[in-house]
Amino acid sequence: LAELVKERKLVNEDQLLQATAEVHGMRVANLEETKPQPEAVKLVQKQMAETGCRNYLMSLGPQIGATNTAFGQPKFDDGVIAYDQDKATRATLADFELFRKSLPPELGLMIDVHSALDPVRATQYAKDCEQFKMVYVEDLLTAKDESHYKVIRALTSTPLSIGEVWNNPAEWQPLVEQQLIDYIRCHVSHIGGFSAARKVAALADAYAVRFAWHASPNSPVGHMTNLTLDLTQSNFGIHEHVPYPKIIQDIFKGHLETKNGFAWVSEKPGWGMEIDEALASKYPLKLEHPNEVRTPDGAIRDGDG
Repeated sequence: LAELVKERKLVNEDQLLQATAEVHGMRVANLEETKPQPEAVKLVQKQMAETGCRNYLMSLGPQIGATNTAFGQPKFDDGVIAYDQDKATRATLADFELFRKSLPPELGLMIDVHSALDPVRATQYAKDCEQFKMVYVEDLLTAKDESHYKVIRALTSTPLSIGEVWNNPAEWQPLVEQQLIDYIRCHVSHIGGFSAARKVAALADAYAVRFAWHASPNSPVGHMTNLTLDLTQSNFGIHEHVPYPKIIQDIFKGHLETKNGFAWVSEKPGWGMEIDEALASKYPLKLEHPNEVRTPDGAIRDGDG
């Protein structure tokens, strides 16, 4: 990188990001050609260069669809943000279009919808995403709307996944057996742990459905559990990883490591980790506001936020 900086006389941030990506063997478009959200391209490009990751997961969460309430307030009286479904879908589709024009074509794109859309909007969103050749679109619908997956599957080839809110076999099993989804993304601790997850993966394998266990949020122990499942089941799809701040790394010695876009399991006994309980006791958990998605008129969506 130093040689490229000297040879090309690179001075601005865009040029440095471009050179950093080149050092890591990635083809990168000219950042100056980006239009609506160049900062989003810079962020993804920077993360790719630093971590080597080849896939990027976005969220259709509350902030991206934040709007005023129907009463003109920035928030409801209890602090919950109003959510505009159409604003959120427009913003993410614009980002996808920009990414496909400005970033390497091999970059895998994913989106977690958090079940925040009604069935009609979810169906249209899946169709709109098809042109961007997604790795998957996650949690388009809530469990009570699962019958709409048959409609969506008939209208688009966009890969679909269901995730952390689908914990009961009565919810996700019909979708697997009818091959209405491509990835199953349950949270391992929610479905009964390691042994139960192996059974879920084996069932999914029989119907050509891959797994990509949910990991946000997850403890370092949970991440190592997911990675062990990844290594021991043949229908592994992709590993979701969320970097930890230094204090978490200090508490969980021997946590999962990532190198050049790949996750590495510990070779030590068990999960390969030791927990510093004395240090952990200095950072007690704090209660957070419940996750809710509300439309501007105050109606609560069934999504997980």
